[in-house]
Amino acid sequence: MTAPTRVLAIALLCCGFARAQATGESADEVEARVLYETAVRLKAEGRADQAREALRRLVTRFPQSRYAEAARGKLVELEQPVPDLSLAPRLRAPNNPDPVETGRWELIIGQTVFGGYYGLALTNMFDGIDEDVVLWGTIGAALASLGTSALATRDFPLHDGYTHLYLNFQTYAVMDALLLFASAEVDDEDVYLGGSVAAGLVGMGAALALGERLDVPRGQAELITGAGAFGLWTGLALSVIATDEPEHAAEITVPVLVAGNVGLALGAYAAPRLRWGKWRVRLVELGLLLGGGLGLAAAVSGDVDSARSGFATLYGSSLAGGLIAVLATSGFNTGSADRGGGPRAALVPTALPTADGHSVPGFVLAGHFW
Repeated sequence: MTAPTRVLAIALLCCGFARAQATGESADEVEARVLYETAVRLKAEGRADQAREALRRLVTRFPQSRYAEAARGKLVELEQPVPDLSLAPRLRAPNNPDPVETGRWELIIGQTVFGGYYGLALTNMFDGIDEDVVLWGTIGAALASLGTSALATRDFPLHDGYTHLYLNFQTYAVMDALLLFASAEVDDEDVYLGGSVAAGLVGMGAALALGERLDVPRGQAELITGAGAFGLWTGLALSVIATDEPEHAAEITVPVLVAGNVGLALGAYAAPRLRWGKWRVRLVELGLLLGGGLGLAAAVSGDVDSARSGFATLYGSSLAGGLIAVLATSGFNTGSADRGGGPRAALVPTALPTADGHSVPGFVLAGHFW
């Protein structure tokens, strides 16, 4: 073992012998457990070579131990071949070295949904079209989008940060088009449908054009799009609070449109500086949702009699929930290690003390969270 690994193992071994007095474990069993816990911790920290060394030592020295079988399973996981990432190097972030296929399949699924929407919108633009034709047109467009996206990406190990932005380019383009038409009070349904399809295709083209220049980890990508969504919510809430009974759609849609795009811009500016991991972004989004839910419950329970008061309560509680989540996750990763795989954590078997001085089998959570 290397020097740091020995120090960690010795420290755990000392703790293990202290706990063994209460659990009745033999010295060999304690050492086997400590080796296993050491390997799990090393794996969670990304030190795979040292984790393999500890696991092999456990299997060799204590093959009959109850930890040996688990160690063999961990060895199989650690000895899986590393995927070839030589293709399309610009389509993966340098701090997301293990994209595997997650980004690709997310793109295929998302693009299939968009294909179905495009087919539904285009077939509905024709007058007198039978409902069966609309249905089959929607299904056909979805299948065509599925096949096209699967074939087009078959040689690309797309990282999920790029995929997330690619799909959201289309989402925000469609939403911007619909909000613009609503602000202009367009009455023609075909303009809404055709315009949203055209906007989505423009968004797709822009994403493809920027594809080789985008180098954004998933956490930063989600922060950008999440800031855009919060901007939309902010624009809606503040416009309703400021104008309780709007006379024109533009009094609502214009603030929503502007605030949404300002949110995207601020997110793009802040994301590379904050460098949040995707799990912190999602927890903050959860805080916003839970806060909004509490505000909704408070508004309903308090029999709020105006949209202005209701939205003020909703927005204030949502903002408070998001701020609480930001503070509560302040210990999460904010550096460069956003590897796209979520928290690196493991449940490690151990003995837990009880109030009467004895102990019971249990688990402790070890690893890194971001």
